[in-house]
Amino acid sequence: MPKLTGQLWKDIVNFMPTEALFYFVMIKMKNHIFNWIPKWFILMGIYITSGGYSQIPEFEGAFTYSIEVDGPESFQFLENQPCLKLNMYFRGSDFIIHAYEGQFPVTRLFIADSSEMYIVDAENEVAYRRDALEDTSKLIRPPKAVFTGDSAIVNNILCKIYKVTKPKEVIYYYASDKYWINPARFAKLKDAQVNFLTLGLNGRIPLKTIRKRSGLVVTITVTDIKNMDLEENQFRIPENFQIKVRDTRF
Repeated sequence: MPKLTGQLWKDIVNFMPTEALFYFVMIKMKNHIFNWIPKWFILMGIYITSGGYSQIPEFEGAFTYSIEVDGPESFQFLENQPCLKLNMYFRGSDFIIHAYEGQFPVTRLFIADSSEMYIVDAENEVAYRRDALEDTSKLIRPPKAVFTGDSAIVNNILCKIYKVTKPKEVIYYYASDKYWINPARFAKLKDAQVNFLTLGLNGRIPLKTIRKRSGLVVTITVTDIKNMDLEENQFRIPENFQIKVRDTRF
């Protein structure tokens, strides 16, 4: 159990100030009256009864990630010039995933009102409803992410580490309670395909993801987080864009 010092205590004060004050009082009382109650037990009770991170406002803004590739097969993988930068934008139930700095940059836009995930080709003013592999990939649901019991610091933010085990791949998600989007928003939006909706993460947006498979390790790490107010029209397809069924460009 981490000590209540430094960033962890700062997080409690910032996001649960009333609970932090109550915790302080309880600890003082414990020193005089309730010596038999462990500190961590008091904190856990406060966390559970307060709803935990659900009291923290849902995130609205942008994440920027860098992508690193390692392992014996990394050279062959990098020969295909994959995208090595990633931006994600969040507003309510809408989100954008933009991968770039590679041979084939791609922008995916999820619009909750229509429950559609579009692939947007801004240069040619086209939006596609499906990519070449979408029909098969939707049938493959990753198993539940399980908390490993470990934590780590990512970009100066304390994160819990979750693990997803698949037949040919293991995924580690590093996520903080500070950055989340309520997964209940997406209960009936089956086309929403995004990492924070992985079962077990409960809407937490991963700050770091490590994907390990035979001969290859791909690490996606957040480099910048911006809280900002985004406009609805930023998550809409312009009227002059042509809508097509399937993206077969790549």
